Amino acid sequence: MMLPRPSPKTLRRVQRGLPLLVAAGLLALATTWRPAIAPISPPDRSAFPIADVERGTVLAKLGDCAVCHTAQGGTPLAGGRALATPFGTLYSNNITPDPAMGIGRWSLAAFTRAMQIAGGNRDRRT
Repeated sequence: MMLPRPSPKTLRRVQRGLPLLVAAGLLALATTWRPAIAPISPPDRSAFPIADVERGTVLAKLGDCAVCHTAQGGTPLAGGRALATPFGTLYSNNITPDPAMGIGRWSLAAFTRAMQIAGGNRDRRT
């Protein structure tokens, strides 16, 4: 069975609408794309005021970060916890201050952006 041939009016609508649809898609992509934020050299732990460190500890406990960011029997906040979803299994990120595997080389700007977009990495990997 062959499909009926579209009318010239329908073809004109598609010819006009398709470029607009492509332009809208490119505009949406352009407005959401953000470049990677360069890593920083980890500052010395003594550079942080004790009050800030204590406040961060309280916030991490209030946010219950360890629940999602600690694998069963794993190192606290080292990630690797499997989270089953209807579209596949997601694994939590390492949020320890380790400069090689954690967030120790993230700047405040990178951390803030990751928190605002509900996850992600400094270099835009998720």
